[in-house]
Amino acid sequence: MKEINIYTSNRCLSMSDKKPGSYVVKMEYRGRVKYIDGFTENTTSYRVLIIGMIEAIKQLKEPCKINVYNPVAVGFRKILNKKGEYKTTSLKYNGDLLNELSELLSSGGHAIKEHITNEYMKELKLYHKKYDEVFKKYQTDINSNNRCSSNWNDELVDDGVVPF
Repeated sequence: MKEINIYTSNRCLSMSDKKPGSYVVKMEYRGRVKYIDGFTENTTSYRVLIIGMIEAIKQLKEPCKINVYNPVAVGFRKILNKKGEYKTTSLKYNGDLLNELSELLSSGGHAIKEHITNEYMKELKLYHKKYDEVFKKYQTDINSNNRCSSNWNDELVDDGVVPF
């Protein structure tokens, strides 16, 4: 199973009120890098972070061992049982997204480990600054519960080695 690193960053206009938010995700495998960004309305900082992880995991083409680096814990313990198997949760807050994440991980055959750190944040914050202009442009184009995402990479060639 290939081992990849996923680094997440989020930006939300408010921690408590549901406001527009954006995410930037860096996916890394053996020195190869892919970035994914996106935004959503009516969100919180935790929700937009989970959405970023979901969008990154959707990019995977094969089962992977995933190291996720987040600035905060987002609830992985809530979707794993004592045997380490993925399960659904009935959490009131973010339960819908955690269940979507659990289903993606389970159906894709992925193993995941969460690391809480913000040592990588300076790099990803630069992408948020670029993204802020894009966010302003598209903010009026999305409905209250829509998610929009894009991805880019400078020189990533699909040679069948990279799992995303």
